[in-house]
Amino acid sequence: MNVIRGPIEMNHYSEGYYTMDFYDPNGFIIEIAYRPNVEI
Repeated sequence: MNVIRGPIEMNHYSEGYYTMDFYDPNGFIIEIAYRPNVEI
């Protein structure tokens, strides 16, 4: 896995929000986000 950036805290979205970007095996950029206060 080739990480582009992160994890980065993005509190301007919500408290405890983190994001991480990386390249998948085909070269596409994937963003993963973590939000601790989300109800599913």
